[in-house]
Amino acid sequence: MRLHIENLGPVKEASIETKPFTIIIGKNNQGKSYCVELLFSLLQLRRALVSPAFSFDQHKNGTFDLDLFWFGISRMRLQREKSYTINLTQSDLRSPVEELAEKIINKTFSCLENLLESYLPFLLEERFGMKLGTLVNINSSSAIITFDSSKYMSISFTISNEGKIKVKTLCKQDALPELRQSLSRKVEKIQKQLVAPSQLRLRTREGREPYILFDTIFELLEKLSGVPRMSAARDELEIIYIPAGRAGLLEGYYSVASAYFSLATVALPRGVSMPAMPPAASAFYNLLMEFAGKSGKMSEVASELAKDVLGGEIVLELDNRQPALKKIIYKPFMFGQKSADIDIIHAGSMVKELAGLYLAVREKIAQGTQLIVEEPEAHLHPSAQRRLARVLMLLASKDVGVTITTHSDIILREVAHLIGHYKNSKGKGILPSTQVSVFLLKEGENGSISEELKIPPSGVLEGLPTFDEVIMQLYQEEIDLESGSSKE
Repeated sequence: MRLHIENLGPVKEASIETKPFTIIIGKNNQGKSYCVELLFSLLQLRRALVSPAFSFDQHKNGTFDLDLFWFGISRMRLQREKSYTINLTQSDLRSPVEELAEKIINKTFSCLENLLESYLPFLLEERFGMKLGTLVNINSSSAIITFDSSKYMSISFTISNEGKIKVKTLCKQDALPELRQSLSRKVEKIQKQLVAPSQLRLRTREGREPYILFDTIFELLEKLSGVPRMSAARDELEIIYIPAGRAGLLEGYYSVASAYFSLATVALPRGVSMPAMPPAASAFYNLLMEFAGKSGKMSEVASELAKDVLGGEIVLELDNRQPALKKIIYKPFMFGQKSADIDIIHAGSMVKELAGLYLAVREKIAQGTQLIVEEPEAHLHPSAQRRLARVLMLLASKDVGVTITTHSDIILREVAHLIGHYKNSKGKGILPSTQVSVFLLKEGENGSISEELKIPPSGVLEGLPTFDEVIMQLYQEEIDLESGSSKE
């Protein structure tokens, strides 16, 4: 995904292109979290677009209405009866093939614009946990977000500081001929198999009469969203967000979850107000409650994480006092000569920081999953940071989209060194430099700006901004201290 951001929160202007492994680095308060929260929202949006339901109405005046219902989006507080219509006339259906294909494309784009203007405000407010207008940089009157949902479609939306949103969907001109040609094959089939001018039904060998036009729109939405329809239906395109502050969130997990369970049934009649929770924390708690203690498709990578970084595994056990919750237990591989079970609350900070990631890798992550992790290096010794970087690279090499924010030059340099070993490794567990992107958010006027950092195939990074500057300052201070001592 290519993403361009203007005036969003602390970000003045940033261009980010995600690849199988994407790293966003920079000092504190430069907007790294804003970027990945936005990325998470847009990934959700792409997945939602490919899964509408349809209803069909034929009117006496010869027009046909295809009403699209996005039930996944309706959960986000849109009215379920709200529909978005693609209107076609009988004369449209009798147009030349390429002309009809282009009409369907244009009407679908218009339909999507209407949908997004209704959906995006709810999506962004729920994800960021603030009113839409407050997302705009305080030095600007509006924020502009542009991203490529696929090689066929670009979506741009403007957010005013008054909380209004305007959406524009664009069919990429260089991709339009291919899209029109692809759709034309379906359109030609529709026209050849129409039973009568007033019907869209098709005869099939089984005697059923499906609406083939529905399938045409499905295929078009699949291309425009860039998401395989069947994969989305089978939940293969999981989007997992691991926020910063995980150790603290885990320390409060039992207390918060138990309190919410206890209050859920009595809050309304007793007039108890449920306290608000930051969206990232709420999503993380929901993720923890989804874990069942089973092994998934990336269990071997989870074993690597347990062996090389955690020094033990994380297991789930039933809590007799609160059956709806599962206790999270850390089992070190060696604890003297005896085994030990340590409640996650009493485990070390490194274990608490990585427990959610370990469980996600073991149970939920598969090929096609998008994994976003904030500050994976938190509370990790530099040697553990290097080993964790190898695990993240291993995931990315197995077709898991990995995006991280970090303050750690150690993680970045380890990733670069791995790239330097790509040829000798024959690609096993390592990606080439072309599949890794690194973006630095640095201070600019009225907000941060982005700079792309290229990792050369050699894996040798020179002059890493903001990080090497600090190291050189420390080095110079040591020289000055030594010089002062020798003079004395």
